[in-house]
Amino acid sequence: MSVEPGTDDLTSRQQLTAELALWPATDTEQALGLQLFADSRPFLTQLPLPAAQLELLLRQQYQLQQISYRQHYPTAWRWTIGWQGEAAGQLWLDQNAERLHLIDITLLRPYQARGVGTQVLQWLQQQALLQKIPLQLWVENQNSGALRLYQRLGFAEQQSTDSHRLLAWLPASVG
Repeated sequence: MSVEPGTDDLTSRQQLTAELALWPATDTEQALGLQLFADSRPFLTQLPLPAAQLELLLRQQYQLQQISYRQHYPTAWRWTIGWQGEAAGQLWLDQNAERLHLIDITLLRPYQARGVGTQVLQWLQQQALLQKIPLQLWVENQNSGALRLYQRLGFAEQQSTDSHRLLAWLPASVG
């Protein structure tokens, strides 16, 4: 199913497989977003700070990330990734006529290395193929696991900085 900006599809659940679904994230799922943020930044959770200060730091950093996403991608969609009916992660996605941009995909630890992320990425590739546009994302250079996954799925490096790489998957009709 193709999801177009401004359509009703963005407000409804997307059933990708029998076990995997996406649904629009709600403000009540902020706790999930904060947990995902903390889980994906173990260096922050290991700082020698009192628990209250660490929680405040994580909450502030998470809020800054959300503000940054909204400033850089004002039309982005934030979806909850569901696995067997349970919230398993979140996905930030932006689209325009030239590209589909995966801003962020994060899974809770119990759902990592189980194929959930791969299935979401393959669904996004299908959306890009249907719309004949590239699927792009930035990945941290030090995130070797994600880099291997993206390369296995056919993403190629388009650009790099000291800290990140821009990767793109091009449908055959685009490339």
